[in-house]
Amino acid sequence: MFENARKLSTIRKQALKSLLRKFDESGREIIEMHVLDDSGFLSPYAGANGKVISSEATSFLDNSVVLPVTFKHGIIIHITSACIDEQERIEYETAIRNRYRSRLTELSQSMLRNTIFGIGMSIVGVLILTFAIIMTYHNPGSIVLEVTYIAAWVFLWEAVDLLFLERSNLRYEQTKALTLYEAKIVFT
Repeated sequence: MFENARKLSTIRKQALKSLLRKFDESGREIIEMHVLDDSGFLSPYAGANGKVISSEATSFLDNSVVLPVTFKHGIIIHITSACIDEQERIEYETAIRNRYRSRLTELSQSMLRNTIFGIGMSIVGVLILTFAIIMTYHNPGSIVLEVTYIAAWVFLWEAVDLLFLERSNLRYEQTKALTLYEAKIVFT
């Protein structure tokens, strides 16, 4: 059992070492993106902010960011393509920024919603728990009391989940989106 864990650990370490990560002189990570055909670079749908990049381009950029190293110094997105002209470069840079601006907005709204629901769940859980403690003096029966305790802990656990566990994931995604939004974009 321990031999398999050691083998898995060494394979994981080798995989992390084999990642080809490039950095510039100021410590910013360079993400290389080679575009052979730019017909699918933009999404066919445009929002109120304008054009955004396609889901495939977004997925590529999202998977290329390794935090927290890239967050400290920032990143450079280096797009290499023979089929992108000057007009499209401006359009594509704007589309990348629009995509991550909208993602930042979505994540901020999700964090606010989680905070409001988490506080609400905490209040309801504490109220039910208080009600259960008051009920112990009136001796309502063990089944009713246990159901009340279970309901209180369900609300309190959901509040903990929303306020601490899900919020940390949203904060991670928000940091990644901010890093990509503030990235320097270079075309060659």
